[in-house]
Amino acid sequence: MKLKLTGLALGLALSTYGAGALASTTDWGTLGPTGAAAVVLDPPGTIDDIYTFVLAAESDVPAYAIKFLGEDTNIDNAMLSLYSGAPGSSSLVGSFMFDEVQPGTTMTFKDLTGGSYYLEVTGTAELLGGAYDINASAQSPSPPLTVPEPANMMLLLSGVGMLGVVAARRKRA
Repeated sequence: MKLKLTGLALGLALSTYGAGALASTTDWGTLGPTGAAAVVLDPPGTIDDIYTFVLAAESDVPAYAIKFLGEDTNIDNAMLSLYSGAPGSSSLVGSFMFDEVQPGTTMTFKDLTGGSYYLEVTGTAELLGGAYDINASAQSPSPPLTVPEPANMMLLLSGVGMLGVVAARRKRA
């Protein structure tokens, strides 16, 4: 199975590799619920690939990454990082290491405000190169947890107290 995945990744990315493509910046435009994805094969050496995008409104952004490990490819210290702002003048939101273990690694970055962001894939491509798959989407933010009103809580506690009184009376009788 790993060999098939490696073959698929290599096949999808070979045209990019053959064209002499190095680490690059890709603009995903406005990120929406359908998301954006990339399958990339980088030549041996340092990987520093950037994927810029814009959030139109407050969103949760689940980001997924997996590397393809084969006889001829590997990425050492593969990491996916999310930054707010433009490359060069940004702040780190969060990051995670990823590997070849199925089903991949997913991290949800919660309650991001609208604006410019970018994902950065870093690591070291070994052997003939390194292949990976990433994707991200913008989802509606999680609703805040509800806090019970004091009146509702008092009603609940008085009901539990009444059950205790009834149980105590039955025990005595």
